[in-house]
Formats: sequence, structure tokens, C-alpha cells
Amino acid sequence: MIITDDENLAARLRTLRVHGSDIKYYYRLLGINSRLDALQAAVLRVKLAYLDSWSAARARNAERYERLFRDSGLEARITLPFCRRDVRHIYNQYVIRVPAAERDALREHLRQAGVGTEVYYPLPLHVRVLQVSGLPRGRLSRIRARGPRNHRASDLSRT
Repeated sequence: MIITDDENLAARLRTLRVHGSDIKYYYRLLGINSRLDALQAAVLRVKLAYLDSWSAARARNAERYERLFRDSGLEARITLPFCRRDVRHIYNQYVIRVPAAERDALREHLRQAGVGTEVYYPLPLHVRVLQVSGLPRGRLSRIRARGPRNHRASDLSRT
């Protein structure tokens, strides 16, 4: 906890604790992610006992999504998540790729059907960090950042 009577300092520190962002996913400073306090840690310690069952439920929901997408014939229009058979995916989000031109229409269709979606990191973090840090762009800047324009994610804990 930091206590100050300097509003400018307080504002800067609030920005720094969320990757340097005042507006979700737009970073003006090179910050950190440090929003866990002792109370949250205590709650998470209790929740840890449920982690395996919650993860298994998300995996079942992901299998259902995959089956429904395949059965509906949408595989030609979307790219489903890939998970190797020898690993366990947690599916914190179920992320699909759709053509960028169809993103907003799909989000609206899903919203009307009661399915929540989110566009995570519309400007990829590695690109934004380079912009605010002044670091040379080099190899990272040549990475084609196509994901945010094409990805949709759903929270599988509520499916």
C-alpha cells in the first residue's frame, strides 16, 4: 500500500500498477502488473483446492464448444484453439480466430445470444511496450500483430 497526498504521484502509481495503462489495454508508461494484496492472496489460497475441478469443467466446456463449432460447419470460417494431446489446456478463455471484417458482426450476434466476448489486447502488449519505452523496435516490431483483429474470447467458467 502506498499513501500520499500528492494527487499526481497517486495517479502515476495507479497507472504503473496496471502495466502503465489508464485506459484498458492502452499503455502510456512501461508499468508492472501488481494488483494482488494479502487479502486476495488469502482468498486465492482457499480457492486453490478447487482449481483442478474448475479446470476440468472448463476443458469440458471447451470440448463442447469445439463439437458445436464443428457440427455447425463453421470450421471453414473460424480457427479453433489448438491444444496438443500431450498437454493440459486450462482454457481461461476460449479464443477463436475469425476474419477481421467479420469480428464486430460476430460479437454483436453473440451478444444478442447472451454469449459474452472480449477483444484482449487490441494493440499487442509487446508493440505498445516498445512505443512507450523508447527501445529500438528491432525484430519484435517486424512481428505481424494480426491476432487482436481476429481473435474472440469467451469465459468458459460460466458456460
